[in-house]
Amino acid sequence: MSSKKETMIGDTTLKSHRPTDLKFEEVYTWTIWQFPRKAQGGFCGAAHPPLPKHGWFPAIIYVKEKKVQIHANLDQTFTTPEEAAKFLET
Repeated sequence: MSSKKETMIGDTTLKSHRPTDLKFEEVYTWTIWQFPRKAQGGFCGAAHPPLPKHGWFPAIIYVKEKKVQIHANLDQTFTTPEEAAKFLET
């Protein structure tokens, strides 16, 4: 894995070494999918930046806190939100 600590995706700065917590208003241009499965105190989900042809990141949605934890630190993205969310179950 790269020694870079952050990466830019669109206009959003994401951590390269661990998941990134962002407030909903920080990702208002992203597509966020929430699935009805619990994970780590939130819900399994997926996040897609506002960039054409970019893959989906696994994400945990914290509804009450109005934040999302985006797992952009992985070496891969996923073709569908379902595949990304399923990664959190493994």
